[in-house]
Amino acid sequence: TAIGLDLQQLVIYDRWGNKVWETTDIANGWDGNFRGKRMDTETYFYLLRYKCLHDGKNYTRKGDLILLR
Repeated sequence: TAIGLDLQQLVIYDRWGNKVWETTDIANGWDGNFRGKRMDTETYFYLLRYKCLHDGKNYTRKGDLILLR
């Protein structure tokens, strides 16, 4: 791809560790909903797994994000 990475998995969890969203499609973004319900404005956590197309290595990144409406 043009951005230099192959997305293997992107998962978003709530603060209790429940999975609220997951994708393997880099063009697919989370809309802030879970099971048809708007999620609260709060901190969520992500797990990102991807392959770098420049060096051929697999990487894992973790972090947090704040959902704002």
